Amino acid sequence: MSDPESAQWQPADLVVVAAPPDDLGGEESRILELWVEAVNALEMHGPAITTAPPQGTRGLVNLPVWFWTEEHEHRWPEELHAAAEAPELGERVDVYAEPLFMEWDMGDGNVRRCDGPGEAWQSGMDLLNPAHECHHTYRRTSRDEPGGVYEIVAITTWRVWWDINGSFDSELEIQVGTTGELQVDEIQVLTS
Repeated sequence: MSDPESAQWQPADLVVVAAPPDDLGGEESRILELWVEAVNALEMHGPAITTAPPQGTRGLVNLPVWFWTEEHEHRWPEELHAAAEAPELGERVDVYAEPLFMEWDMGDGNVRRCDGPGEAWQSGMDLLNPAHECHHTYRRTSRDEPGGVYEIVAITTWRVWWDINGSFDSELEIQVGTTGELQVDEIQVLTS
């Protein structure tokens, strides 16, 4: 099952940047340090993997599996914001992030992209004809997979952009993922 606590963005040990500009003045700039501090404060999370049928139960070959992430502040927010500043140098970095899309590696060689958090399964929905994009139909059982389950990897791609001292500077994409498991069985029908 997915572990939401381990799915948070983890700061990198190494950051490679271009040489600082020559016109920073007499004191050493702390912009890079402030940028790292602000990005690490964003609390970007990977998806909280939710499936129908639920993890811990069994799916069936040739029946769709629905998948989504729960929507809340740190899973699929409109926008995250964090800032760090060095008032003594007159430096401030504001960093923003928003989720762009999710990719789901279903463990059987298929990858699905969802442009949103997915739609939660509710009783009464048409399981055989899912209208939303976040679903997958397994064509073979998971019995030959390690542990007899498919490992699902879900990754949220975040757009991260930042202002330095009130002016837009740049942006990049950061991916944060989680894993889960799903057992898929088959029903065999005997006819005479």
